[in-house]
Amino acid sequence: MLLTTALLAAGVAGQILGKKPVFLYPADGSKYVYNKLDTVVVTYAAQDETAELYTFCDPGRETMIDHQTVPGFSASVPVLLNFTSEMPCWFDLRTGPNGIDGKNSVWFNVLSEERSTGPQTLGVDSNTPRSPTPPTLSTPSSRTTTRRNSRRAATTDNSSSSIAPTSTPTPDSNEIPTPAPEGGETAGGGMSYWVATGIGLGTGIGLAVLIGLGFMCWCRRIDRQHEKSKEALERFLEARRAEDFHRRHPWSRSEDSEQGGSPSASCPPGGQGAGRA
Repeated sequence: MLLTTALLAAGVAGQILGKKPVFLYPADGSKYVYNKLDTVVVTYAAQDETAELYTFCDPGRETMIDHQTVPGFSASVPVLLNFTSEMPCWFDLRTGPNGIDGKNSVWFNVLSEERSTGPQTLGVDSNTPRSPTPPTLSTPSSRTTTRRNSRRAATTDNSSSSIAPTSTPTPDSNEIPTPAPEGGETAGGGMSYWVATGIGLGTGIGLAVLIGLGFMCWCRRIDRQHEKSKEALERFLEARRAEDFHRRHPWSRSEDSEQGGSPSASCPPGGQGAGRA
């Protein structure tokens, strides 16, 4: 009973998070600035088997830079920043039938110059740069063509995308994010999704425990009421039997009070005289 209640409560808590995907990196509420040829490991959590990941730049024109089909559920996908843009960029993750469930990441900037120490791979653990690895989640031919066309669109600013993003993201403030340190460190841990999940599961389990304890107390109270009702019924039936006996043998009531004997051993008054006669 408790396990069933816990599972139901956990399911309700999971529904609170909704069906839209969540970005773990880049995380909401943080500011990101990358260099050209850096690799961003986009980490997300979704509720569908497949998803589509888009890269857009220039909120005014919504220019699509890159597109690839990525795994669903929880996954990490490397995205090579082989382009530059003076305007903010963002990732757009779409899931569900026809991409109806969409989520935009926070804005980030891509500087035109490369890092003096060489390209870096940045993700959830940005304090430990790794060697960049090219994305392998789509076919080489389509990926190469898409990146070549996307780079031309980003540098010339003369073309617009036929695919509109989910919604144009808005920054937390009107100012453009300031450049990040050379190492690519950013503020915020990027684990707000897991914190929310833990809080939801903890609340569900706590609610299940309280419901289970309340159910146990209710069962015990019902048992005690049944026992009291049974005892009262037995006392009532015993009194009825005694009353019926005294009604059939009215002489037994007086003799019981005087002699203290059982009604079955008593004789009616005048019984001895009748015997001698």
